[in-house]
Amino acid sequence: MPSVIEANLSTLLWQPSAFPGSDTFNQLIITGLIVFWIGLTGIFFNRRLVISILLAVELTLLSINLLMLTFAAAMEDLVGVMFALYILCVAAAESAIGLALIIIWYRVRRTVSVQYISLLKG
Repeated sequence: MPSVIEANLSTLLWQPSAFPGSDTFNQLIITGLIVFWIGLTGIFFNRRLVISILLAVELTLLSINLLMLTFAAAMEDLVGVMFALYILCVAAAESAIGLALIIIWYRVRRTVSVQYISLLKG
């Protein structure tokens, strides 16, 4: 007999269109991979502003969440959903701390350019 959590998970997440090989599943995988690639290219090719690098890191984390939730729905796995929520909380904390550091850096140096980051060395 399934537990209440398993029953609620199957009613919330499990839909026939979420089977691996279906169009919805493939579209979610492709969307997650495209967003992940956009985030990676934003990290590696945009080296001017710290804010754009922070946004690219957030894109990669959100694409990982999308892929995690897609596979959790396909496998009826509550652990994947809980791990995706944990990643989301860590991403929010990372974003808040990063923005606070950027604000402090802007108040001191009047710029958020990456080329002046080496001045942070003690």
